Amino acid sequence: MRKFSKYLNHIFMKLLLAAVFSCVTLFVVAQGNITVTGVVKSKESNQPISNVTISIGKNETGVTTSNENGEFTISVPANTVLTFSYAGYEKQKVNLNGRTKLDITLAVKDGGMEQVVVQGFQKDKNSSAQDPVLQSVARIFRMFLHPM
Repeated sequence: MRKFSKYLNHIFMKLLLAAVFSCVTLFVVAQGNITVTGVVKSKESNQPISNVTISIGKNETGVTTSNENGEFTISVPANTVLTFSYAGYEKQKVNLNGRTKLDITLAVKDGGMEQVVVQGFQKDKNSSAQDPVLQSVARIFRMFLHPM
């Protein structure tokens, strides 16, 4: 009888777990994501702008960028805010309100770019700190592989 009880308990737990996963799936699907497409252009030249950063919501997460033709595609909740930003241009926030097609024009910032931060990286070999450690490790491996 105990084995049968354990078996029923096991089956019940599996069914409960399946029901929880089903509810979570329905909740995620019910969020109502839409696919938004569009083009980002410069207000002054009416030319497409590539590599414009497109972020989602107030926290500006879920980032994507426009391609070389200024085109973008992003999947977002229907009533979210998209933020479009690019160096040297004014940041623009757009409330979707269910729209799936956007034509965005970014205006150049007054005064141009005042600050640009450039970071460079250089690979530096620090042999004085690494060599003794590597030599010690090599000696230990040799001792295990070829005991005296």
